[in-house]
Amino acid sequence: MSDLGLELNDWLATLREEYLGGFLREGGASVKVAVVATPEAGAAVSERVLAEARDQGFWAAGVDAGLCKVHLLHNLFFEVARQIEWDVLARDFLRAELEAAGFRLPGGDSLDAGTVALVNDQHLTVVRQELRMALTRGLMRDPGLSRQFRLGALAICQAELQPDELRRELAQHVLSWLRGELPRIGPLRDAFIYQRIDRHTARTMLLSTSAFIRKTGRQGLVVVVNVSRYSLPKPIDDGRNRYSKAAALDMWETLREFVDGTDDMQGAMFVFVTGPEFLEDEERGLRSYSALHLRMTDDVRDRRHPNPLAPLVRIAEAGVC
Repeated sequence: MSDLGLELNDWLATLREEYLGGFLREGGASVKVAVVATPEAGAAVSERVLAEARDQGFWAAGVDAGLCKVHLLHNLFFEVARQIEWDVLARDFLRAELEAAGFRLPGGDSLDAGTVALVNDQHLTVVRQELRMALTRGLMRDPGLSRQFRLGALAICQAELQPDELRRELAQHVLSWLRGELPRIGPLRDAFIYQRIDRHTARTMLLSTSAFIRKTGRQGLVVVVNVSRYSLPKPIDDGRNRYSKAAALDMWETLREFVDGTDDMQGAMFVFVTGPEFLEDEERGLRSYSALHLRMTDDVRDRRHPNPLAPLVRIAEAGVC
């Protein structure tokens, strides 16, 4: 890894031109680590990356380890899910499927089958059959989405197409399940979902989320995660999350899994923001977990110029303002 700092504007330009504007749009994925000098710089980097992602047509979510124990991957997924407007995504997905099936779209947000039938001068039974086929083709048979995710998305879509009380209630239970706020799994039986989202299934749910977002016409998913608190040698007693060395190792293992799993992602970028302790602390930082250290280290590097395409970059303090 280079010891040279990279100006934030230069790094953002690289993300915009090489990743957000090209590689990710074509279905690629990337994991980046940005090392910043101060907590204030970390907040600035997170804000700028998220703003850039939104400007480029991505759904973006920011997560702070001070408030979310992200080394437990289901917590990371829940926090991302809380920042997604699932009903908006469902409507955009349905609009794309309806247009692909040759239907004219009704005005406004209403996509119930009766309105679609009226606008297209079709019998309601015919429209419902076409909609079932569209959901089967575009959602339930998509191998890029996990089974649990497909069933949850199906319930949300059905509540848009046939917004009766039972379907709306089931969709609300699914939303609570996605956000980690459903106390019991029982209410999801009608959606054929029988399992909570845990640290073992959260990864496939994240991958499915980015793939589904692309099906709605957006470019993909960008998540910025501030993990600087994991490598602090002396945790700050400020009422926010404090982490043990064991938790830090779990975090670096989770990060390593993200790096190794990029081939399974579609249109997704995960940016992990951390402080200088990540590079400097031998017991809690990068060097404490050799598997991640090997993946973050450049085999060849220029001694005079930092590499903006590297998986790990140092952001120059002067470049954060």
